[in-house]
Order: sequence, then structure tokens, then C-alpha cells
Amino acid sequence: MSKANGFLNKDLVPIDAPMQNQTKRDTGLKHRMPMLIGMCFFISMLVVGPASAEINTTAIMDAISAFTDIIPGITDMITSVVPAIMTLAIVGFVLRFFNEIISMISSVLKF
Repeated sequence: MSKANGFLNKDLVPIDAPMQNQTKRDTGLKHRMPMLIGMCFFISMLVVGPASAEINTTAIMDAISAFTDIIPGITDMITSVVPAIMTLAIVGFVLRFFNEIISMISSVLKF
């Protein structure tokens, strides 16, 4: 806490004042990585463009249609379970609320 107070109580330095103890900027691979990754994605887009006409998408379309056939069953399951979970949550809240009220009253009445 004393470090934080010491930092906050320092005198303000004007914006145009020269910086002291400047450190040398690290120009390693870590700072260039976002640019390299972006360049790789750009090059891959150029390569994939002409080759996309030869891709057979029937297996992908079969997988997508099978997944979309499952979705109505999942939504039915969720809509049937959510009311029960909400009811249990409300009952649990009310019971805990009254339990806390009773424990507060019993602690006040102790002599």
C-alpha cells in the first residue's frame, strides 16, 4: 500500500519534459508476431482462392444437415428443463431467505 501511495503522491511531470531512464525498445520476434501471422493469413487467402473450385463439399454439407436435424431435439430438451430449474432456484431462494430471517431473530432474542 505504501508503494501505491508513494506513486500517487509524486509530482506531476509536464508532457513536454524529456523522459528519464528510457529503456531500449525490444525489437524481437515477439513484437513482430502479429504482422507475421497476418501475412501468413493473407498469403493463404491468395493460395486458397483458385483451389477452392476443386473442393468436394458433399461431406461437409451432410454433416451440417445432420447437425441441423439435431437442433429441434436440443431446443425441446432445454425448454422442458428450464422451468424445473427456475422453480427449484426460486424455492431454494425463498427457503434460504426465511432461514436467514429466523436465524437473525433467534440471535437477537438470545440474552
